[in-house]
Amino acid sequence: MVSGSWGVLGGLLAGVSGAVLIAALVLGRGGQVMATPMELAALDDGGVFMIQMEVYERHGSKAELIEKNIADGSLSLFPERYVMEMWTLLGSGGEQLGQMEVAWVEGDELLQRGRFVDGEFVTERPALGFSELQERSGFIGHSLSTLPSDMRAEFRAEFDGMLTRPGYELVESATADTIVIARPLSTNADELAMALGPRGYWPPYYGDLDVTDIVIERTYTTDYWPIRKERWAVLSDGSRVLVESRRFTIEARPTWEWRWFEARVWGD
Repeated sequence: MVSGSWGVLGGLLAGVSGAVLIAALVLGRGGQVMATPMELAALDDGGVFMIQMEVYERHGSKAELIEKNIADGSLSLFPERYVMEMWTLLGSGGEQLGQMEVAWVEGDELLQRGRFVDGEFVTERPALGFSELQERSGFIGHSLSTLPSDMRAEFRAEFDGMLTRPGYELVESATADTIVIARPLSTNADELAMALGPRGYWPPYYGDLDVTDIVIERTYTTDYWPIRKERWAVLSDGSRVLVESRRFTIEARPTWEWRWFEARVWGD
């Protein structure tokens, strides 16, 4: 699919990025106990690669407009806070056999679900009665470019590589067990034009703030697993406002949980 650690995860999420390895007992939705996560390397022989991402995207003064567009059927917009889970069913050697994406709001309330049906990826928002079809060529039957057992090395290589690029720097971390890399973005950059322009409203929105700079921060564990990605708006008075946060969890799950999760979300 794609190479690089954040890139690998971004490709798996088809636009959503994520991840950190957790090795503890986890409660499933509705309080059901799921199996203890496996070591990630076990997925080389098959299983379920699960990424969970807790998202905050500031809506600011565009909150009512974004809420209206969501209600009108925009599947590309989400509430300010939501949780996205992406489950990929893997065969031996990293072969991708299936994918499901589910978004939850306010705990366990289902907002959006998607899976492959007859070769097409179908995304639905059941409570609103909306759905759309997507082509995802090069997914089913194709293998990951990086095996799960090699992902830790990929994360480390990308971490080291970022420190050699202009603008990236290590910053002081609030906790002793994490490492933070920051990269400032000029407010003149094209990617900020919509957020700062009078008509822009694509989240995270910060056009209603007196912004002088934007800083992207990536947080890793000390063994180089990414935990969090944040976007901070630096205001003219020197203060900072968090406008976007993505907290990541990655887990290796046994194959039988694929069917369990599918039945739980779709009821079949």
